[in-house]
Amino acid sequence: MPSVVLMSISTLALAQSDAQKSFDKLKTLAISWEGHVTTVPLETDIVGKLMRVSLRVTSTGNAVIHEMTGAVAGSTEYGHMDHAVFTVIDANHHTEDWTYMMPGDKPVHAHTDLQRTK
Repeated sequence: MPSVVLMSISTLALAQSDAQKSFDKLKTLAISWEGHVTTVPLETDIVGKLMRVSLRVTSTGNAVIHEMTGAVAGSTEYGHMDHAVFTVIDANHHTEDWTYMMPGDKPVHAHTDLQRTK
């Protein structure tokens, strides 16, 4: 029985370690970025627009603030942001894939290819 408990604790420690590694990688994006957005389904008022993103580490390194300005940012009156995936390409390039849920749970997927600005 003690070996099972030890194994469970080791598995939990490994999972936390992977989560911490991912969070540490996300914190490396703390700077200003800009890039253009594409959507599925096609949202003609958004596609091709320039997006500006600012990421800041706060709360003594325990949280990241993401601020986006441009065509996608706005009110939650007609839906809400549901899901986000950040993919780090290199120190000067990453992508963000966001799923916005429209009324009736109709998803709009937005992909932004971002380059470091400063």
